[in-house]
Amino acid sequence: MRTAFFEKEREDSIAHDGCVVVDFLDSGELLKVRQGIGKLGFGVENETKLRISITQDGVEKRNEIFEELSPVLQSAADKFLQNYKLIRIAIFDKLPGGDGVRIHQHANLVDESKYRSLATWLPLTETTVEMGTLYVVKGSHEFSNHVRSYDDYYRAFNGVSRSLIKRYSTPFLLKRGQAIIFDDRLIHWSPPNKSSEIRTAIQLELVPEEAELAIYYRTNEHELLKYAIDRKTYRETALTLERPENLELIGTLSQPLVSYGNKQFISMMRGIRPGSTKLKEHFFRRLFNGIRRRLGR
Repeated sequence: MRTAFFEKEREDSIAHDGCVVVDFLDSGELLKVRQGIGKLGFGVENETKLRISITQDGVEKRNEIFEELSPVLQSAADKFLQNYKLIRIAIFDKLPGGDGVRIHQHANLVDESKYRSLATWLPLTETTVEMGTLYVVKGSHEFSNHVRSYDDYYRAFNGVSRSLIKRYSTPFLLKRGQAIIFDDRLIHWSPPNKSSEIRTAIQLELVPEEAELAIYYRTNEHELLKYAIDRKTYRETALTLERPENLELIGTLSQPLVSYGNKQFISMMRGIRPGSTKLKEHFFRRLFNGIRRRLGR
């Protein structure tokens, strides 16, 4: 997998934890972004408690958001990332009382044996737990190797209890201008906004300039369909449970529906991929070591 960051320390951090915090925008850039957000009609009271531009706004608005904000945000990304291009911008307005976002991993976008696709979460205010900041499960980008389709990357975690998720999660309390850049494989979520403030955040999707894009949709519980998608279509499309029309089918993949339970999740957090033979090896190794301790050896 090719290097993403110019600085080795940041590259090492994302390789180990799956994420890294950076001072993404200076004061002038932050002002431009905040002005753009206001011009676009975000960061204010609206009819929904949780407004997500990529699913609740139409194509024209998605393009308007990209055209307004991409110059300053691409320039900011270029300070840290080697030849990564911004392909989509999402705005999340989480009003007081607004719902959280369920635990998930982002769907596959690139050939992950060669490339790393990255998300950047950029809040426009200092964040607190009460405001519903971003939580991540550090290191979880390396604990599963399945292809993540658009119609099952949320439901994969339906069998994991919220208390267990919280035990393994780290909240990120960011200052103005800071952002967390993370691997799309990283498990993450956010709680409801229990504060009295609007929490507006921007999420960027970045991929290596030379990488081709492909997305997956499930045809049954044992097979995925692979579709080519260009950057413009990706930006303009609300990629959710419904597959967009007119995509080119380029392959099929045999993969059972992934569904984690509490035991599988705990095993994964110990670095053991669910379904792996290493799970049995891990069990017998712990059993053997326990017997040795009891015998005083």
